[in-house]
Amino acid sequence: MTCHHHHHHVSHDMTRKDSIRALRKTLCLIGLFMIIELVFGILANSLALITDALHMFTDAGAILLSLFAFWIAKRPANKKLSYGYHRAEIIAALVSAFSTWGLSAWLIYEAIYRLAHPQPVEGTMVLVVASIGFCANFAMMMILHKSQKDSLNVRGAYVHILGDLLGSLGVVIAGILLIVFKWYPIDPLITLLFSLIVIYSAWKLVKDTLHVLMEGTPPHLSPGEIEKDLLSLPDVKAVHDLHIWCLTLNQINLSAHLISSDPTKALSQAQKLLNDKYEISHATLQIEPEDGYKCLPCAFAQKPSLS
Repeated sequence: MTCHHHHHHVSHDMTRKDSIRALRKTLCLIGLFMIIELVFGILANSLALITDALHMFTDAGAILLSLFAFWIAKRPANKKLSYGYHRAEIIAALVSAFSTWGLSAWLIYEAIYRLAHPQPVEGTMVLVVASIGFCANFAMMMILHKSQKDSLNVRGAYVHILGDLLGSLGVVIAGILLIVFKWYPIDPLITLLFSLIVIYSAWKLVKDTLHVLMEGTPPHLSPGEIEKDLLSLPDVKAVHDLHIWCLTLNQINLSAHLISSDPTKALSQAQKLLNDKYEISHATLQIEPEDGYKCLPCAFAQKPSLS
C-alpha cells in the first residue's frame, strides 16, 4: 500500500504546483488590465468600467489570498494541528466568496444612486476598453479552468474571474447601446445586473466550502455504496461507524470499524478496494475479530452487578 500512498502524494504535489503556476500567471494579467480599466473608466466617467476594474482589484486580492493559503498549507503538521494547515485553502476560498459579495453589494448601491442621478458616459472608450477586458478575462479563465476542478482555493479565484468575464460582456453591451442610443442609464443598469449574477455565482462556492468545513461526505461518494462494497469482501462480516470527509477538495479521509473472520486479510482487502476504486488512500480502519465481536454481548451480560 505504500506505493499507492506515495503515488497519491506525488499527484497531489503536481496538482498544487500547477495551481500555483496558473494563479501567478493570472495575477500578472489582472494587475495589468486592472490599471487600464480604472484609468479609462475615470476618463470615460463609466461606472460599469470602474466596476470591472474594482472587481479585478478583488480578483487580485483573492489570488494573493489563494497563493498565501497554498504557502501556509505546505507547513508541516504539529502537536496542536495534527492534520497540518490544509484547511487554510478552504478558509481562503470562503473569505474570497464573502469579499465578492461585499464588493457586489457596494456596486449595487452605486448603481442605484446613478440610476437616480444619470451622468453622461463616453460610449466608444467604454466599448474599446471593455472588449480588451473581455478577452483578458477569457484568457485568465482558460488558465485557471483545469486547476479549479481540483481546488476550492483556486475555484474561489475562478469565481471572481467568471464574475469579471460576465461584467466585461455587460460593459461591451453597454458601450454599444451608449454609442447607438445615447441612453446613459444602461451603464448603471448593467452594473446592477451583473453584480447580482456574481452574487449568485459565489453562492455555490460558499455552499461547497461550508460543506467541507462541516466535514460533509464528498458529493461524488456514496457511503451506502462504499459500505456495500466493503461487505462484499470475503473476509469482512460487518461494517460500523463509517465516516467519509474531505480535508481539502482532493484529500478524502475515511474511517470505519470492520468485523472480520481474518483481520489481516480484511485490512489488506479493504485498503486495496478504497484506494483502487474510490482513490481514498487516507483510510483509518479498526479491525476486530469476528469471535471477539460475538463475545461482546456475553461479556456485558456476565458483568457483575455493582449493587
